[in-house]
Amino acid sequence: MKTMNNSNKIVAKYVIIFAMMLSLSASTFAQTYTIKGKIVDQNTNENLMFVNCVLYNAKDTLKQISGVAADTNGVFQFKNIKKQDLLLTLTFVGYEKKVIEIKSSSFKGNIIDLGTI
Repeated sequence: MKTMNNSNKIVAKYVIIFAMMLSLSASTFAQTYTIKGKIVDQNTNENLMFVNCVLYNAKDTLKQISGVAADTNGVFQFKNIKKQDLLLTLTFVGYEKKVIEIKSSSFKGNIIDLGTI
């Protein structure tokens, strides 16, 4: 087995560094989205605080993508969500569970604003 000379070692190092940089930069090009909305009571029009908001993969509802709680203004926001068909479930004590379907075709721009729910 032949040993590598210095110039081959330098080239090999640059190839490895280039490959590492390429693999890291590929993940930064994967587009992600923000999904947001505001939750209010239908009867009183008051903001609902701390509603549980959970995103599931629409094809595999056992696969939870992300979960957040609405803030004191009833606003929720999911960040870094990949484009896919999703189900958003909203649950809160004393209220019926609400499920909202979010189609991947609705992913236009970087922010999907569901408005007031």
